[in-house]
Amino acid sequence: MLNNKGSTLILVVSLAIILNIVFLSIYYSVGRTQKASGTNRIQTSALTLAEAGKEKLYGEITQMIYKPAANTRQNVYANLAFGKGSFSVSCSSNATLDTVWIESSGKENSSLAKINVVASIGPDVTINAPAIRGAIMARSSIIVKGNINVDGRDHDTTGAVIDSGVYGVSTCGILSIVGSSTIGGNGVVPVDKNAIDPVLTLVTEQNAPVSPLFHSPEAFFGYPQGALDKYVVPTLVTPIKGIVYLKNNYVGPVHFGNSSGVLIVHNSTYNAELQITDGYFKGLIITDLMAKIDGNAKIVGAVITLNSGEVSTFGTGTAEILYSSYVLDNLAKYCVNIKKKVKEVSWKELK
Repeated sequence: MLNNKGSTLILVVSLAIILNIVFLSIYYSVGRTQKASGTNRIQTSALTLAEAGKEKLYGEITQMIYKPAANTRQNVYANLAFGKGSFSVSCSSNATLDTVWIESSGKENSSLAKINVVASIGPDVTINAPAIRGAIMARSSIIVKGNINVDGRDHDTTGAVIDSGVYGVSTCGILSIVGSSTIGGNGVVPVDKNAIDPVLTLVTEQNAPVSPLFHSPEAFFGYPQGALDKYVVPTLVTPIKGIVYLKNNYVGPVHFGNSSGVLIVHNSTYNAELQITDGYFKGLIITDLMAKIDGNAKIVGAVITLNSGEVSTFGTGTAEILYSSYVLDNLAKYCVNIKKKVKEVSWKELK
């Protein structure tokens, strides 16, 4: 009987020891797992902070708040607080400013994560004017009057003639020449309404075929509807430097000062009107209708009207509209406010 009781006691003690060992193993195992899980969480948060720094820089490049410096590394953000931690970002670019190398680090408590990123930078929209048939290119009939001079011969940026160029006026409707206004083009010096018909045929084009370019400002540049809405402004501020898009029903009288770029005046019903008084504009004007040019403005580039029915009026003053292929071929040069787009090329986490 004693032996049986002793054996039972030994068995109970052995089981207790085994259970204690198992419980201790589970306790330490759970502790290690929780600690590792917490470390991984903090490390993941640090990596997220590094990503946030990179994305903030992308946004500022896109909006042109930050402009990379050629062949120079800049510390853009230093320990900038974000969430429960902070991030630091540095950036360098090549000589052409179309590629950036970004190093972003995120920190939360004692955990640090770093990433290296390479990204390309390009314009959000490419402003290339298609082949234009005249210094004025109109979808509807137009009136040229007063003492305005419309010259389709090719001019440099100063207004000097350099080549034969295009028509002075190309319209899908009828052209009416009134007063002392003059029109030139295709190598012919500007002539008035008294010029013989063969000369007018050389400098003007009437009943031209309707081009898809007239469908919208975006269609003119080959973009889908609404692609230029990011450049819409509520009111016109001069001088213009870049792309300026107004959807007001009437814009003017406009005093350009010394302006350059692309001016768009267009609404959904194609009856937005533009009135120009004076100043110098180098670039492209796209408007539904020209209300009038009643001063001594000088436009070097071209003017396009999109309305299909109503008559646009060019003139009453002594303005000049001079075609320039150089200006039209280099519109992006004058559109200094074109936003950027960033495309990530490579991403690497640094250990």
